[in-house]
Order: sequence, then C-alpha cells, then structure tokens
Amino acid sequence: MPSNRHSCRSLALFMCLGISATTFAQDLLQSFRLAEQSYPELEARKADILAAESQLQRNRGNRYPTITLSSSLNRDRQKTLDSQSLFFRSGTDYFTSKSAAIRARQPLLRLADRYRISNSQLETENRQLQLEISTQNLRLEVAKRYFSLLSALDTLQFTQSEKDAIEAQLNLARQGFELGVNAITDTQEAQARFDLARANLIQASVDIVNRMDALSELTGQNIRTIQPMKSDDLPAIDEHTLSEWESRMLAHSLELRKSSLTLQQAQNTVKLNRSGHFPEISATATEQYNETSGGNFGNRSTLDTIVGIELALPLFQGWQISAQTREAAYNQVSAEHAHEQLKRALIQRVHENYRRLHTARRMIDALNQAVKSSETALRAARDGLNVGTRTIIDVLNAQQALFRSKNDYANSRYQFVLALLTLKHTCGVLRENDLLTINQFLDDHPITLDSTYEN
Repeated sequence: MPSNRHSCRSLALFMCLGISATTFAQDLLQSFRLAEQSYPELEARKADILAAESQLQRNRGNRYPTITLSSSLNRDRQKTLDSQSLFFRSGTDYFTSKSAAIRARQPLLRLADRYRISNSQLETENRQLQLEISTQNLRLEVAKRYFSLLSALDTLQFTQSEKDAIEAQLNLARQGFELGVNAITDTQEAQARFDLARANLIQASVDIVNRMDALSELTGQNIRTIQPMKSDDLPAIDEHTLSEWESRMLAHSLELRKSSLTLQQAQNTVKLNRSGHFPEISATATEQYNETSGGNFGNRSTLDTIVGIELALPLFQGWQISAQTREAAYNQVSAEHAHEQLKRALIQRVHENYRRLHTARRMIDALNQAVKSSETALRAARDGLNVGTRTIIDVLNAQQALFRSKNDYANSRYQFVLALLTLKHTCGVLRENDLLTINQFLDDHPITLDSTYEN
C-alpha cells in the first residue's frame, strides 16, 4: 500500500499549504475576543448607533430657534403714467434699492417634534440592543465553530485509528488466505472496509480545513493550534427549573426588549400622525433695513422691527392625516401581534433548549457506557476469532461499533456545552464570563493543526 499512503499524505500536505504560515494559538475566549475586535457585523451595528444618535440630534434641533440672514440689491425702473399730485410727476425713473433682514423663529407648540424625538430615542436604544444581540450571537457562533473544529479533529483521529485497525485485520486475512485458513471472502470484506476507511479519512481531512476556515472567517486570523477539551470534566448545569429559566428569559431577553421598543415606536407613530390635526404656534422676530436711491419718494432708508406670534392650523389636506393615522394604528396592531408571537416562540425555544441540555447530559453517560460495552464486545470478538468461533468480519463490525461509539461520545460532550450556551443565549444572558468558564475545561496542551496528517 505505499502508493496509497503517499497520495493521502500529499493530499494532507496540499491542504496545509493553503493556510498562511503565520502561527496563532487560541482558545475559546481568545477566539471570541479576536472576532469581537474585527467582525464586520459588529462594526456595522456600531455605525448604526452613531447614525441613530445623529438622527436624534437632528430632531432635537427642531425645538431650537432658527435664524436666517438675507439681503438683496435691485435695479428698479418706475414709470408713472399719470399723476394728479403736486409731489409726483409723470415719467420714468431709474434707481437702486437695497435691503437686508435678519429673521428668527422659535417653535412654541409643535407636538410632532415631541414624538419624533421620542421615536429617535427609542431607535437609538433599539440599535444599542441590536449591537448586544449581535455580540451574543457572535459568542454563540464562535463556540459552535470552535467545537465543530474539535469534533472534526476527533472524527479524523477515530477514522485514522479505525483505518489502522482495519489494515491490521486485512493483513491477517491475507495471511490466513495464503495459509488456507480463511476464505477469500474475508480478505475481500476487509479490503472493502479498508478502502471505505481511506475515503472517510480523506473527507475527514477536508472537513478539518473547512472548519478551520469557518472559524478564521469570524476571528480574522488563521489558526494553527487549538485547545481541546479535557477528557475527564464538564461544566455543571445551572440548578434552575424550567419555569425559572422561562422567567429569566422574560426578564432578560434582548430580542423581547427590542420588540417592546419597536412596539413603543409604533404607538408613538400613531400619536405623531394624529398631531397633524393640531395647531402649531411659533414666535417670530424680524428686523429689516431698506434703502432706496430714487423713485416717487426720493432717497430714503427705513429700519423695520417686527415681533409676533404665528398660528398654523391645518384645515384640509386631502384626508392625508386621517389616512396616515389609520395606517400607523394598523402597524401598531401588527407590532403588538408580532411581539406576542416572539414571546411565545422564545418560550418554546427555552423549553426546547432546556430539554436538549438535560438530554445531552444523559447522552454523555449513555454513550460512555456504550464505549465500555463496545470495548467488551471487541475483546470477545477477538477472542472468538482466536478460538475459531468468530470471523474477521465479526471483528471488523465490533471495531467499527467501538470507533463510532467513541466518536459519538466525544461529540456528545461538545453538544452538551453548546446546549448550555444556547440556553443562556435564548434567555439573553450569554456573557463573556460564560466563555471564560468553558475555557477552564479546555486542555492546556494545544493541538497542532498544520502538521501533515498521516493517512
């Protein structure tokens, strides 16, 4: 089998060459912190907050006075066609007129501004919540990809061990056939199992590189070493009942709080549109200077100062205000139902994730026992083969069952950790300290990822 081994080794080397030569070791918490520093979605959410704050500042500006300065310079032609006055004569005069004015307006009563400001404040809070939601999503996604990579490494290890074990049985089958002890079918069965194991090993190697890339996509760093889980310890399950987890979700869920803010915005929009029926009152002040160098009144200059109160009362706008108010009211009803639907969905997710967590814990114990039983079954098959009561095929089946049980057991540990983090994420309480807690259950001896896998 030298050519096969050489081709598989070349494949693994080819995949490793596709990774940057920069070495970077990381654990779960380091992976998240790297992602948090550079993940584009978080940067986008931060920009959204700044945009909302700018909108709030713009809407607040509507409550302050506006001051404008204007001026004009005109060349006038004045033609008097007929005049009975002793002071004005008929004819045409040409003269220049100049003016400058400064005007100030201060809104006194404009209800729409109040609701716009309130909605802008709610939108700013909404986007801040979205940043925290995205951060918690990133914590969970980093954990998923981190343990997905560890699972792929375990699969590669067990697949490699299974292939080696099958190869040993294949050699025994060939020797037995040459000695006339075994039938050719034993050799053919072992060969088929060996070829399948080689194919599985190639796929397992590709899966590792794909999952390395998936984690690197979040962290922005190529990964060469990763810390595996310790083999003898697991984080404890929080001693909370299902109803306590449900109450925790209702009190802390970021998605529910965000939906509540959206509902408040819908309620404010109804008031905003309804305010289109109400009057607007503003204080105004104008000072205007005019200068004329001719005309019927001759050269003159004036300075006018005007102070007043303006009242604007909408009388008819084509029923637009009424239609806008009804539209906003229907949107409010829609937001209320969406909020209730989200609440029900989150309760269901809490129930599902709670059951998944406790099921995962029981699965660990069950699969651990399955590994022990598979080891016993394999020893029995080998002993039976030695005394002639079992065949090589029986041994191959027992080996396959053992490696599958070991792989399932290792994967069940990752699923337990992810179930714990997912339940906290659903309740809106997945903190960085939770990743730090999981970090304590990682081995201090990292696995090197860029070495050539022996196939």
